[in-house]
Amino acid sequence: MSAASPAWLQALGSHLAAHGLDRLGVADGAPHGAVLAGCRSVVVVGNGGRALWEGLLAAVRAEPALAEAPHPLDAYVARVLAEAPVPVPGRWVACAAESPVPLDFRTLGLHAGLGWPSRLGLLLHPEAGPWLGLRAAFFTPVALAPTGPLPGGGPCPTCPAPCMPACPIGAVGPEGVDWRASWAFRQRDDRCHGGCLAREACPEGRDHAYGAAQHRYHQHPPSRAALLISEAARAPDRPS
Repeated sequence: MSAASPAWLQALGSHLAAHGLDRLGVADGAPHGAVLAGCRSVVVVGNGGRALWEGLLAAVRAEPALAEAPHPLDAYVARVLAEAPVPVPGRWVACAAESPVPLDFRTLGLHAGLGWPSRLGLLLHPEAGPWLGLRAAFFTPVALAPTGPLPGGGPCPTCPAPCMPACPIGAVGPEGVDWRASWAFRQRDDRCHGGCLAREACPEGRDHAYGAAQHRYHQHPPSRAALLISEAARAPDRPS
């Protein structure tokens, strides 16, 4: 966050980053009165690259039962948020499979300056490229200076779009992604279990790309528990 940000927001950012949630932005809260009455600001929280994955593995090493949760990453993020130092009124909403509040986190992230729209249906972060995960948002009646949207249209409009031919079923098109076709393909074919081929083809943020294990965690849910237990047993300094 900017040095001009309130001390509590800087402290929140430090806490979250220490656990792998290293991307933070602020969006205007005025449109979100249905989530929190009198909302004036939304602090949008995400992660870039592999930091959150390493945090999850460390948590599983400390408590192996976490790997057996229905959604281990969501459970880990919920713990980090529960411990977050937030001295102002507000409401956390997680971008999780079982969230009771339906929100378009991509729009929140866009308005908070965490990225530009992309053909992949993901935000493209200026540094992490498509390797950005949006995880939670804090809705508060406290007024904060918005950090977005980012200027310009991002890299996609002038990119030759290697992501489109990289998808084995052509689910990535000029207008976005056919998520239903993508999901159905992954149920019958294992070519994408090790990672989204279209996402890997994106030239942005390559240094932040997920490792093989992190790819599989997101692409093949049935293998999550065994994968986490196996990866957590590895030495922390070994790549995964």
